[in-house]
Amino acid sequence: MAALALAVTALLDARDARRPPPGELVELADGRMVHLQVAEIDHAGPTIVFEAGQGQFSPVFAWLQDALAEHVTVVAYDRPGYGWSTPADRPADAGATADDLHEALAARSLEGPYLLVGHSLGAFYVRTFAERYPDQTAGIVLLDPAHEQQLDRLPAEAVREFEEAGPMFRWAARLARLGLFRLSNPQEDATSDLPGAAATQIVTVSAAARYWQTAGAEVDAFETLAAAPPHELGDLPVMIISAGRDVPDAPPIRETMDDLHHELASRAPHATRHLIEDADHLTLLTVEEHARAVSDLISDLLPPTADD
Repeated sequence: MAALALAVTALLDARDARRPPPGELVELADGRMVHLQVAEIDHAGPTIVFEAGQGQFSPVFAWLQDALAEHVTVVAYDRPGYGWSTPADRPADAGATADDLHEALAARSLEGPYLLVGHSLGAFYVRTFAERYPDQTAGIVLLDPAHEQQLDRLPAEAVREFEEAGPMFRWAARLARLGLFRLSNPQEDATSDLPGAAATQIVTVSAAARYWQTAGAEVDAFETLAAAPPHELGDLPVMIISAGRDVPDAPPIRETMDDLHHELASRAPHATRHLIEDADHLTLLTVEEHARAVSDLISDLLPPTADD
């Protein structure tokens, strides 16, 4: 039975891999492909670039991309191994990931300046991008961002749950090879409030073992990723948007994360901080009402247009 499940799942994974991606595949110099979902318009302002958190990829920004694409060019993309991007033969690394993104944007002729929007763990990546490419960075938006000190300051229960996530993802990858997540996928509940096409894309991709391997590798690399961002955020416009509620059935972390976000904002002289009271960590993106509140705040960083 196990051998049959492995064989059938391998065939289904191969079928899914042959389906065209929702966006565009851009080739890097080393031959790897990076998947970009681009909503491009003719405008004079910065290009918005979304960076997802651990375990998420481009379709999770569907609500935000739809809202902001009315005004500017918006790009959501997949880091190596996520979504439709080729895995990288290296551990998760903030500097290398920032360089990959920079190369992919240039290959697609999407010139800066960029307004970088990083959710959760994605905050480390966008801060690193801004440090490496300051002349091409117009500003940074951090959506309920991860913080370098969170494992030292969060309640023990939350830290223990995070540390257990790496082994859990590795077991999930084994179960995915048996087709378990084609029968029941936890991502279905997490993404049910996204537009139908985006939710289907996430559920389909996360049914395969590669997704769980990539997500687990980022958990394992958290301390390395957290060490990469610069201590100061510089003179760029910085906006921090925090969720107001804890994730249901998860350890309470909101009070600690609020303190950490306040500390993060203090590093930038031009930082602003906002709270979406009814949102939790993920519904900032997945619930249309919350995403609309986020997009309205991000729009405040954009230069006025002729229609304003």
